[in-house]
Amino acid sequence: MGCNDAVHPEQILKLLCEPKDSKGILGLFALVAQHPLLLYRVNEAWKIFHDPVKLQKDLKRSSEGLSWHLWRIYRARNLLVHQGVEHDCLPQLSNHLQQYFSWTLSRILHGLTLGNQWSARDSWYYWKSKSDHVVESLGRDPRGLLIPYSNSLRA
Repeated sequence: MGCNDAVHPEQILKLLCEPKDSKGILGLFALVAQHPLLLYRVNEAWKIFHDPVKLQKDLKRSSEGLSWHLWRIYRARNLLVHQGVEHDCLPQLSNHLQQYFSWTLSRILHGLTLGNQWSARDSWYYWKSKSDHVVESLGRDPRGLLIPYSNSLRA
């Protein structure tokens, strides 16, 4: 596969938001056509990004699931610290916590590069407000989140 057959990771989201028969999304489908499961997942992702109600519902459900999982990790921690009982899934829960921490720290550090005088709290508020804006806009006015479509995505 040559360089012209590749899709850069930063372009995936834009491709998934392209109109139904656009050159970019059809090219992505063609690129993954030999892998039925991947083709299915890309198509499902494309459909979700074109259904604001479902996207909002999925984002809310994901947030609720993450909260539930963090409480599960916290309960396992309490069992270990306060009762000396090691939860069966402690290694997996520890790995998940490490991943969540890594993502959070990455977001906070990126946010610190956006404002010269920002604190970690300012960065967290920035990302939280962006996330809240997207979820609220999907329910109120999803067209406000659209970016103009351009065929120049494959530069």
